[in-house]
Amino acid sequence: MVDLVRWLGEQLDADEQTARAVKPDPGLAPTDPVEFILAGQDFSSTATEAAERHVRRFADPSRVMREIDAKRQVLADFEESLKRSKEFSRRAKSGEETEVQKQQRHEENIRLLVLLKVVKQLASAYSDREGYAEALASLG
Repeated sequence: MVDLVRWLGEQLDADEQTARAVKPDPGLAPTDPVEFILAGQDFSSTATEAAERHVRRFADPSRVMREIDAKRQVLADFEESLKRSKEFSRRAKSGEETEVQKQQRHEENIRLLVLLKVVKQLASAYSDREGYAEALASLG
């Protein structure tokens, strides 16, 4: 599990580095990136208007950074849940577990499974990147 979390964190680091490298140029009109991408196309077409909306929505570095931060929080929640789950399991094996702790262990294991599913789903967005299959296979 840790390999997938580590790998996904590396993908987020790469995305962050790319987003931070974008330096807004006040001399450029807001449509310049769109015009560059759509050069030579009929600007009155529905497809061109849809492409422009897409570029404006997804080419914003600050939006990318917010998305990266949200994904990192999910990874942090997963790692914390994994840590708590291991501690509950250690207590259970040692015979020190109370009934309340048994219930807490059960609830934490459910939380961990849900977070694992979310981490896998987040990682799937990077399935075209090197190491994805290996990271996913590390789950067993």
